[in-house]
Parts: sequence; structure tokens; C-alpha cells
Amino acid sequence: MDLAYWGLSENPYRITMSPGHVSLLPSQALAAQQISRAFVQGERVGIILGSAGIGKTSLAQHLVAQAEAEGMHSAWAACVPVVGSQALLQMLLADFGQPFVLRSTVELRMQLVEHLLPHVSENRSTLIVVDEAQYVPASILEELRPLVEIVSPSGRPGVHLLLVGTEALQETLPQAAGLFSWVGVRHLLKTLDVDQGVEYLTEQWKRAGGKPTQHATEEAWSMIAELSKGLPLHLNRLARQSFVLARELKERCLDAEMVWETALELGLTCDEPPDGEAETVPMLARPPLKESA
Repeated sequence: MDLAYWGLSENPYRITMSPGHVSLLPSQALAAQQISRAFVQGERVGIILGSAGIGKTSLAQHLVAQAEAEGMHSAWAACVPVVGSQALLQMLLADFGQPFVLRSTVELRMQLVEHLLPHVSENRSTLIVVDEAQYVPASILEELRPLVEIVSPSGRPGVHLLLVGTEALQETLPQAAGLFSWVGVRHLLKTLDVDQGVEYLTEQWKRAGGKPTQHATEEAWSMIAELSKGLPLHLNRLARQSFVLARELKERCLDAEMVWETALELGLTCDEPPDGEAETVPMLARPPLKESA
């Protein structure tokens, strides 16, 4: 995005950014407060649920950054369908900086515990995040239970476990009965409605130094929010690319037609404009955009 063209001091719609500088939505901020408070109060296991693109991983990254700033140890495992015990433990050990060694599941678990115990003995807690946890079979989730039962000399939990996944995790986790009994906090992130989406978009634009009413029409803001279906990932991508298109067309104000054309290119809508008005919504004539590398 051409920041100077729009008079912005920073990119308002980033797909990725430093975890410590994530701009949380109100629902994410509330979840962060609830989960942090629960862990401070001694809960061992927390859960973040929500659909793809809703901001679960961003929220988890924020919590990790917050925990590390407070002196906690952390490790992250990003899972794929039907992840095995060895793969999960090796991901955690790798994030702790441990060298890769081909070992059995039992040996890997012992290696992980051996790595954790010195931190626990110093009354330092460790935050372990399992992202896309809906892919992890219940039997393997259950194998994480001994970790959350580790206690520091002061009687505090030595390990806090944060499971992040889609709502399918709610069906899997109860089958891991031992671990499930330790769940002390859970939060379901919900999609934004159109008004909430517009509020987020315009607030981000203002925070970056832009003028929402001058740089885009009300219809354009609403269309971005509606076509993004309330998912922050789509909101950021569609808004950013729409303003890129407006810049290419040398327009100073984003309108609904530009948003619609961008949404078509991103595959965020069907080929017909809303309300069956295909014949009444003119498409802008412009040279084809260069394909991304």
C-alpha cells in the first residue's frame, strides 16, 4: 500500500505483524483478559475457539508475547491433520531450542520434562501453545496431561497449556478425559457484524492517520465489512487490496465498485453483485493487474 498517497503513517490493514504490537479487536481483548486472569489464578488449560480467519492465532501470539514479557518460558506447536505424538513433542522441543533427535515418544516426553524442570524449580511458569489443535487426536492430547500437572516449589502450575482450534476441538477434547478435567477457561471468538466491521476498518484507518469519510464512501466501508463475512483476515486483506486498486486508478476516494472488483479478484464473492444488480453496477475499465509472484 502506498502510505504517502493516502497520508498514512503506517499500514492499517496488516495480515501479519509483530505479536507484541497486535491491535486486538474488542472480542479478542476480552478473551486475552479472561485467559490471562485464569492462568494467574492457577488454571492449567485454556482454549481459544473460532472459525478460520477469525484471529485465534493472532490472539495466541499476543498472549505468548505478553507471557514472555512477564518472564515466562514458551513453546509453540502448529499442527496439521492427524499429527502424531512424536511430531508434536518434536515441534515443542524445537521451539525450546533443543536439537532434533530421532527418539521414541516416551524418550521425547522425558526430554521435554527434563527441559522444563529447571524453569519450574525457579518458580518460572511455561506457556505451551498447540495451534490448530482440532487436528490432534484425543489420545495424543491426553498425553499432554502430565505436563500440566507439574507444580513449582511455590505450589504454582509449572505449565500452562493453551489449545487453539476450530469448534471441532469441542468434540475431540472431552474424549481426552484427563486433560479435559483441567480446562479452566475457554473463549469462542465470533465473527463481526457489518457495523462492527465498519467500526474496526475506520478506526484502523484513523489510527494510521487517514480520514475515513474523505478516503472512502460509506458504501465502500460497508461493502468491505459485508463481503468479508466478519472475518478479520478477510477484512484486512480486502481493505488493503481495495485501496491498492484505488491508488492504481489514481482515485483519491475508494468507492463500492472498486471494492467489488477487488473482492472478485480475491474470490470473496460470487460473480454477481448483491441484490441481482449485475446489469446496473458498472465495472471499471483498467489494465489488468499484474499477477503476484
